[in-house]
Amino acid sequence: MAAYKRSTAGKKTAWKKKTKTSRVSKKSSGKTGGTKLDALIDQKVQKALRSGEHSEKKKVTMELRMQETGVYINGKLSYNNCVRVPITNAIPAQAGGGQQPDERRRGSNKVKVTGVNVRASFSVSDETRLMIFAYEPHQTVQKHLDSVQCKTVPSAVGGEVPEEFATEMVTFGSLGLVSEHGPLMVKKAGTNIVLDSVDGSAFESRVAKHAGRPIGAVFRKKFGGGALKRTLNWDQSAASGVGLGYTSWSTHTVNEMFVLNKTYNYMYETYNNQQFERNAEMLLFVDCPSLEGLNIDESVVLAGAKFRNVIVDVYYHDVPK
Repeated sequence: MAAYKRSTAGKKTAWKKKTKTSRVSKKSSGKTGGTKLDALIDQKVQKALRSGEHSEKKKVTMELRMQETGVYINGKLSYNNCVRVPITNAIPAQAGGGQQPDERRRGSNKVKVTGVNVRASFSVSDETRLMIFAYEPHQTVQKHLDSVQCKTVPSAVGGEVPEEFATEMVTFGSLGLVSEHGPLMVKKAGTNIVLDSVDGSAFESRVAKHAGRPIGAVFRKKFGGGALKRTLNWDQSAASGVGLGYTSWSTHTVNEMFVLNKTYNYMYETYNNQQFERNAEMLLFVDCPSLEGLNIDESVVLAGAKFRNVIVDVYYHDVPK
């Protein structure tokens, strides 16, 4: 019920309605708001610290060491077109007893790989196709990879910080890529399976959509096609009267960054192999699909491109427990 107050000013009597007002203590309200804000800030700070975003950024730079650097158009060597590039196996473990400290070493068993940068240079005399992507090989694929060497120099397995990686070019079948669990799509071919590709190559294959698919983007590029690259008697096989042959070579470079942002856990401080999770690595595929190879005898090996150099940078940082 509303309360009324009587006014005695003057001769006339008047009644004024008295309204209720709610008062909030500014002091207590401000204190509560400040406490909530502080708690929110603390929560954000703790989350940022746990994510390791403020940890020291680290990088390992490796150069490719490969005995055979030619990419061939014809013959059996033309099927060798895949190169393994290590990622998690290249991250140096923590220093063991008697080893020198190095800021490139990881300081935690939990590491976040933010990205991989690939810088490559090729000398090209015919159309060349290049494909690069990162993926985590399934165990059915990994057993094939184990048979193809990919060593870090100095050895990261031995606790050293690698500066090179040594491997060789092999067929995509040797890497186990023709698999239902592989990074590339496959299709039925009678009782077997083959890559779901227009021309049967990995370059033209569809990318898988299941858990074994590539991590992030798939890089594809073609270069070296166009005008005539070779003249008559390029291989000096004809009579001297024909004249000296000529092959035109051009240089092409690639500088591509692959964003991963994936966290990996290592079981032991001085061991760099994954125990309960899949390793991560990259596939570098390069071939020269020219039909010119069909008209040349296999005894005359025709190179369509050559590796000049490949340098890989692996970026990562520690994630606190």
